[in-house]
Amino acid sequence: MEAETQDEVFERLIDPRLGAAVYQTLGGVSSIISDLADAGLTFIPAPGLDIEEGLQALQTKMAYNRKAPIDSVNRPHFYISDRCQNIITALQEYTAEGGGDEAWKDPIDVLRYLAVSPATYISPETLKTTKPSRGGY
Repeated sequence: MEAETQDEVFERLIDPRLGAAVYQTLGGVSSIISDLADAGLTFIPAPGLDIEEGLQALQTKMAYNRKAPIDSVNRPHFYISDRCQNIITALQEYTAEGGGDEAWKDPIDVLRYLAVSPATYISPETLKTTKPSRGGY
């Protein structure tokens, strides 16, 4: 939670299979999602699509026509900060040939979940309430 002190977290996604897996505890049954919620961290299961569908969605978000000028339509719809060196390396090294044991699969999973979710940037101004001059619903 220390990493979240600079920005307000709007939503957190978690691996849908791992997060919802139920296991036995001394007090009954639990799951990682439940345990995290008890610790004050709310997670939503990411869309549980096939790995190939997620990779295709990620590639689609990164695609653009390199022979045409970049504009509001012809541009990647997915950007990585140059400060995210592990993610950049994962994108360069991941082959999808190693299955679940491939070294770079976990960072790519995070990107896949983002690519298939309806995630969007939400500015702090978007979350502010406004005082309407007249009634509303």
